[in-house]
Amino acid sequence: MLRLYLFTMYKILNITILMVLISVSALSQRNIDSLRRLYNDKLMYRYGNSFRVGSERFSFNQLENEFQISDVGLGVYRQANNSRNVRMILSGLSIISSVAAIAYIDRDIKTTSTLLGASFLLSIGSGYYLKQYNERLDKAIWQRNKDLLFAR
Repeated sequence: MLRLYLFTMYKILNITILMVLISVSALSQRNIDSLRRLYNDKLMYRYGNSFRVGSERFSFNQLENEFQISDVGLGVYRQANNSRNVRMILSGLSIISSVAAIAYIDRDIKTTSTLLGASFLLSIGSGYYLKQYNERLDKAIWQRNKDLLFAR
């Protein structure tokens, strides 16, 4: 009699454990599906010179609204925007300096050398700010995605 009782309790315990595992599995599957949907529809990533959020494509200038989700990400995005603007100014000045050096090449070699040196230094500065822009933009996108996924 005791043996039958223990066998029955063993079966009931196994069935209970199996039901709990099935319930936990179903619950975790629902969480995985919602995370997958969030990942596919809301996360931002670079796509060449543009950016993607779900199936939408954005240019750099259209991104500020997408960073409203994350205060830290928005701040880093603005820093990236400032680096981009400085880079564009330095790049433009470098081009102007190179064109001016070409214009002065027959007149004054000292002025030409100075302008070419300035063009070179401006190009180095432009490269530095390009690096800063890319790093900050990557960090801003990472922060935005992190805040989107884990701000629950």
